[in-house]
Amino acid sequence: MKMQALHRRHASTLVISLVVVACIGVSIAASFQSLVPKYRGTHQGIVWQETLHGADAGVELALNTLNTWTKSHPNPDAFPWTSNSWTHTDSTNYSVNGERTLAAASLPVIGGPNNVRVTKIAVDIYTREGTGTAPNYNPWFRIRSSARADLPGKYVSSDSRDVELRRMKLSAKTATGAADPHVIRTVEVVARPRYRSRRAITSVNDVILGHSTGWEVDSFDSQDTLKSSPGTTAGGIYPGTSSSKVQTNGNVASAKQNPASSPYGPLIAANGALVSPSSAVRTHREKTLL
Repeated sequence: MKMQALHRRHASTLVISLVVVACIGVSIAASFQSLVPKYRGTHQGIVWQETLHGADAGVELALNTLNTWTKSHPNPDAFPWTSNSWTHTDSTNYSVNGERTLAAASLPVIGGPNNVRVTKIAVDIYTREGTGTAPNYNPWFRIRSSARADLPGKYVSSDSRDVELRRMKLSAKTATGAADPHVIRTVEVVARPRYRSRRAITSVNDVILGHSTGWEVDSFDSQDTLKSSPGTTAGGIYPGTSSSKVQTNGNVASAKQNPASSPYGPLIAANGALVSPSSAVRTHREKTLL
């Protein structure tokens, strides 16, 4: 009788243990089912952001290249596009201001666990300012940069909006048919010229020009060879007061404000100096698109 009771107690313990193990297994499975999609969604979000940084890197490369070339010549038609691996996307129909793309071999590779890399950098002339006798100068450029990064897997996260918002290519395949889930992002930037100064002289307080006779306040454009004499790669030099290249943009201004008790008091004393003012004032607005 004692042996039978002992067997029954052992059988009951085994059943209880199996039930506990089964409950723990179900609990672990439920946790994994809940946590894995969240982990995958977090990883995909990180990849999405890394791809944006890759596209921004392409924009910075294009801007640095344009800034370097502008030091030598302000006209983009004279830039060394071809010798630096830039080619027209459509040279037949758009050979002047059309889009130029950088060769794939020259595109930057950021790398990392997700293999972030720039896949395309394209530059075209958005518009040209028709200033003076050289409307080809002072161009505005439009830069488009695309980058891609590998995704951790072909499965989506627990939030179905990720596919729509992040534009993930989960079913993409390589040319050989292998799975190639990835994400691509594109940044578009419109870059405008940044000028050194709009006036010949700008002061915080009163402006009092010297009493010396025979001197003038005028201006010239060091970025335009038609408005300056040849100088260095940094720009042209002043051509001289008798030169036709001298500009009439020699505005003189003061930022000082008279007190309310005498708001109309003089702020600028020219003392007989000849100031060649600008005939027009131009304003510019910068637009950036993502």
